[in-house]
Amino acid sequence: RYGIDTKKPGMLYGAIANPPLHGQKLGKVDDTAALKVAGVVKVVSWPDKVAVLATNTYAAFKGQEALKITWQDPKVRERSDRLSQAFADAIANGTGETRRKVGDVERALGQADRVIEATYEVPFLPHAPMEPINMFADVKADSAHLLGPMQTPANGRRIASRILGIPEENITAEITRIGGGFGRRLKIDFVQDAVRASQLAGAPVNIVWKREEDMISGNFRPAGLYHYRAGIDAEGRLTAWHLNSASITSRGAVVPNNFPNGAIPHFQVDTHHVRSEVSTGAWRSPNHNVCALLDESFLEEVGHALGKEPLAFRLELLRQAETAPFGKVDYEPARLRGVLEAAAEMANWGNPPAGRFQGIAAHFSHHSYVGQVAEVSVTDGNLTVHKVHCAVDCGQVINLSSAENQCEGGIVDGIGAAWFGDMPIVEGASANTNFHTYRLIRMSEAPEVVTRFLKTDYPPTGLGEPALPPASAAVANAVFSATGVRIRKLPFIQNDLSA
Repeated sequence: RYGIDTKKPGMLYGAIANPPLHGQKLGKVDDTAALKVAGVVKVVSWPDKVAVLATNTYAAFKGQEALKITWQDPKVRERSDRLSQAFADAIANGTGETRRKVGDVERALGQADRVIEATYEVPFLPHAPMEPINMFADVKADSAHLLGPMQTPANGRRIASRILGIPEENITAEITRIGGGFGRRLKIDFVQDAVRASQLAGAPVNIVWKREEDMISGNFRPAGLYHYRAGIDAEGRLTAWHLNSASITSRGAVVPNNFPNGAIPHFQVDTHHVRSEVSTGAWRSPNHNVCALLDESFLEEVGHALGKEPLAFRLELLRQAETAPFGKVDYEPARLRGVLEAAAEMANWGNPPAGRFQGIAAHFSHHSYVGQVAEVSVTDGNLTVHKVHCAVDCGQVINLSSAENQCEGGIVDGIGAAWFGDMPIVEGASANTNFHTYRLIRMSEAPEVVTRFLKTDYPPTGLGEPALPPASAAVANAVFSATGVRIRKLPFIQNDLSA
């Protein structure tokens, strides 16, 4: 049973009206027509939200559609093209925040024999969970019961206590099965909706967001622009690495402490914050989901320019990070090397099946190490991902079938999002409002996944996230092997692979 299955005596269903454009605020509400819909019991509102409460979801949705709401526009209606230009301007002219600095990157780049540059761009992504956003709350005078698909029940209790003015110990929070979270249900906006609706209605309420509401107001993965520079000295050595990025998140959607940090004498990561009305939040394997693809792709660009074989180039850099690191290294190079070598062995690296091409990638996240080799083919510009070999060092594996499931799901999710995922913002609105336009990977497109867990005495570490980040990187590198096309703008499907 999932949260959306919840049924309690005396319960009302609530449909939420969120602002249709990013940054809008609630103005006037005319609920006359809504209250005439059969099954609608009442309409309640609080700052920037309106809820139609009814005896069933159909009546609640029809009542929501009948509302006449005046929304107050923000000063600027956001657009993806405006943001792209703002990102580029910030990188070119702005003063950002340095998130990691080893050596003197600018001096090293100035003295380099060659400088290799590339710019990558990533779009907003919704979480798009299969189960619509929902939450049950039953608010009494001095207590409350919360029930639903929360990823952070403690935060749910905390916000309910704050809204209701009652102690947390008087609030019970129960978790149902979650029909897809991916970071979306880390947020507690839907918990607030249920608590406020139940408080105002004086009855238990199960709020259900229509798919369109979540696509409009769903706290997206941040869009961003990433400009890389690498310095090569006269002896063909990689001496400098500079990532300069711009995003709408103040922390910067980067992973500044990961490989190849530690392997390069001059290493720097800078971020720039561009303000926007579009709301963002954690998307599965936060920041890593983008940066693994970008770092591993640019690393191969550098290796290709140096005439280095992809696996050998990575192992060479990891040996440097392992034996004589430059600066502080926050990962274990030997363990990252271990999963790279294991994945290469699994895939018979360098000898793909006839008609297929290989790509390799590895990444450290959530205290675990994952190496992957993807096998792809490209025919008339159409990509097929046949197989992914996945080697994992996550410490001791407690539940093998669950661990395999996490890896397989993460790989398919990561590849699908990079292949098809996009959420343009047009005049303040989300361009995709449901699955008829927001493209997900299909079963026929999902690759075969073979997973091997390295035997180790390390304690168990994360596994819900780590298999996702390197998957899209391995596929992108395989696409380059197949076509000579380097994918620098997501999603993959918007690139011409017929070269």
